[in-house]
Amino acid sequence: MGISNGPMRLHLQCLSLFSLFLFSTVASASEPPDYRPYTIERTRVIDIHSNANGKDYELYIKLPKSYDRSDKEYPLLLVNDAGYAFPLISSITRQLGDYGKKIEEVFLVGISYSKGDSGFLSRTRDYTPTRRLYSWGGKYARAFEASGQSAQYVEFLMEEVIPYLADNFRIDPDRKVFVGHSFGALLGASILFSRPDAFEYYILGSPSLWYDDRVIFDREAAYAREHDSLPAKVMMLIGERENGKPDSAFNMVDDMMAFEKVMASRNYKGFDVSARVIADEMHVSVFPTLITDGLLWAVPKNTD
Repeated sequence: MGISNGPMRLHLQCLSLFSLFLFSTVASASEPPDYRPYTIERTRVIDIHSNANGKDYELYIKLPKSYDRSDKEYPLLLVNDAGYAFPLISSITRQLGDYGKKIEEVFLVGISYSKGDSGFLSRTRDYTPTRRLYSWGGKYARAFEASGQSAQYVEFLMEEVIPYLADNFRIDPDRKVFVGHSFGALLGASILFSRPDAFEYYILGSPSLWYDDRVIFDREAAYAREHDSLPAKVMMLIGERENGKPDSAFNMVDDMMAFEKVMASRNYKGFDVSARVIADEMHVSVFPTLITDGLLWAVPKNTD
């Protein structure tokens, strides 16, 4: 009597079917799905060439929620370091404005780094007022070689970006808010003393006032010798943990508080300045909090 191979054949068939199923599952899992990019609602990207410095940038624009059903003008909120700042501020304005009704609707504009350049090179070149070589090596060496060109960048902002926005969108010419963090806040301070009529409000977070032996203090002193008015409102905020060691050149909290004291002592006409240290925050974590507080200060919702 021969031994039946039916069970063995059935086992092999099942094993083959399972192997085929497993292979198909793995293969399908390894094949990319039909990906689509995530976009923030009511946003658009516009290419813009700077005649001032010959570089190409992108403007990231988010329209206010009521923009298409209104004819009103909106406060302009202009932000640099837009790669990280624009989506974050977009979310915060959504929560505070669209949902929380704590701030006005704003016309949010972010400016990208220059095309073809690293972010650190672009921001070091565009946001610093003087050329200063630091021996930090690596990727920083090339960036500091290009430093000190903020005057051209400010010209780009004032003569090209803002006129373009004013010509094509409904922004309130009397309520323009500049937002900068770190080197971006240093840029804001430079604008304050070179183009004092540029913005009505400045939210300056963790300002890099240490740059080039605190050269921005010299710029403020030079301005004070020639002017008794400064038509702007400034809020500076910084994380409590942004001071270095006692002998460090990066005592950013101390620098900011000293800068506030100097500016307040001038008694500039039309000027208001405040500074606040945010507890338990450091340079890389403080931005969401300072933006929230800054917006509540600059564009609060009128509840009257």
